[in-house]
Amino acid sequence: MLNKIIIVLISLLVLIGCSKDRNDRERILFGDASVNFVSLNDEYFDEDLLSIEYRIINQTKESTGPFHVNVVIHDKILQDYLGLEQYTSYEKMGHDGMEIGAGDVFQSGENLHATKGIGELYRSLNPEHQLIELQMVNPKTEEVIASKWIHNFLYVDETTAKP
Repeated sequence: MLNKIIIVLISLLVLIGCSKDRNDRERILFGDASVNFVSLNDEYFDEDLLSIEYRIINQTKESTGPFHVNVVIHDKILQDYLGLEQYTSYEKMGHDGMEIGAGDVFQSGENLHATKGIGELYRSLNPEHQLIELQMVNPKTEEVIASKWIHNFLYVDETTAKP
């Protein structure tokens, strides 16, 4: 009987410990995120870009990390324009990842070069479809800690980008 009580107590402790870890992970999340389809054609620039902006919010009482952010392109046509399916700047720069302090907000973004004609692509896309996903990933285990689909798209060209 004593063995059963000990097993039940150990099981409860393990469950409580796992529950805290899961709840903390749910409190590290993506905030606002948007994608700008940028087409610049003037005397200084002649390029098309996909500009992705995002925020990560750490609502826990502890620093979190290291992690990196993957930009995952799920749309085949968009993959062809960008020449990639996934992008992680931290790995390209040789970093192990980043950390966010307790209660802090981290804001960042990526600019990805695209082939010409991104304006036509933008007009043909349905933002309700799942096109671009952000993933916060543990670099050691490759576990996805948090993810967010981006549905906020904007087209910017020399006529809309005014100082």
